[in-house]
Amino acid sequence: MSNHIKLFLLILFCACNGKKENAVDQKDKLSLSLDSGFITKRDALPFFIAKKIIDTSGAKWSYVEDKDTICKYYKVKETGNYFLCSIDEDKYHFRTHLLLEITPKGDLIKKERFKHGFFPSCWQNNYEGFRKYGEYFSIKTCNRGSGYGASYLYLFKEILPQDKQNGIPQAYFYSFPNSTQVFTSKLEFKQEKLIVHHKLEIGKNDTLKGFKIHKTKTFDVSYSFENQKWITNDTAKFEGLAIFPLFIK
Repeated sequence: MSNHIKLFLLILFCACNGKKENAVDQKDKLSLSLDSGFITKRDALPFFIAKKIIDTSGAKWSYVEDKDTICKYYKVKETGNYFLCSIDEDKYHFRTHLLLEITPKGDLIKKERFKHGFFPSCWQNNYEGFRKYGEYFSIKTCNRGSGYGASYLYLFKEILPQDKQNGIPQAYFYSFPNSTQVFTSKLEFKQEKLIVHHKLEIGKNDTLKGFKIHKTKTFDVSYSFENQKWITNDTAKFEGLAIFPLFIK
């Protein structure tokens, strides 16, 4: 074999190995560039598998199309890192959400899982429940039962485990034979304070006429941000309502 042929084969071998190594690097990193954006299953899943973030064995990922959007992300102004939220179709068939922190170079540095009551019925799609309010990021969780549905909001500046934060009651619908309750809220930020304006509508569902309101009650709840948690002293205002005390200090 001539020296020219040997040299050609050596160059070809190196080029092929280089392409293989680049492909591995791409799967091991997640490239993000905008201040906020969305990611499809096709782009995100190889990274999740490479980092062992999810377990696809026995999961329902096969029902999700490659072109489907499964992630939403925001750039963190203070650090340059990214906060990313993604669905996870786990092997128990209960959909949860993952919060990840990723460096500008695409490396994973933090991950936490947020669970719902059965499934995220209060999300309009795979990513709607992950938002940004000024300097705070948020994820909402859902609770569901017979004639009942609720959402709780977690507001944070850094990604922490779900049980290390306090969920703020956001909304619920509660219907039983003789009465129906609809609970809603609006957020107002004042420096390090959060004022939540709540409205409770009490009435009755009519098959033909729909929801007929008999009584409306409005009230405000004030929260302060202490040790990465939202704390309120207005817990008495929630007495008698169909919510859980998720804001205890």
